[in-house]
Amino acid sequence: MSPNISALILTLGCIIITLWARKRIHQSYSKSIWRTTLLLFSFYFLVLTIVEIRWYYFHEYAASFDLNNNGFIDWRETNSESQNAVRKIIDDAPRNFAFLTVGVFSFLVSLLYLLIDVVITFLKIKRTYNT
Repeated sequence: MSPNISALILTLGCIIITLWARKRIHQSYSKSIWRTTLLLFSFYFLVLTIVEIRWYYFHEYAASFDLNNNGFIDWRETNSESQNAVRKIIDDAPRNFAFLTVGVFSFLVSLLYLLIDVVITFLKIKRTYNT
């Protein structure tokens, strides 16, 4: 099992736990953190799913050149298009590190969302107390 599949399963569990915890949150700043956590895990799950679907498409495309279905592309089945398809699978370093890079990207997007949400929540609370 690839690290991406393991990360997808773990993230799905985290999304379920986050949705379950929604009933227990009543304070406005805690709701901001809850929304940010849900965004973090959902965004991570979505982007990592897209990466896995893309890799599956490359894998199936390369397998279509295996005419005798033995699991290998023999020298009789080789052409420039099949070599490019196999090269896309072999040289797919972004897929191997996707669970890390997508995690950092999701964290940065969620952090930006948290900062904006906390400022908006602060302004709403301040306006409520002033009126």
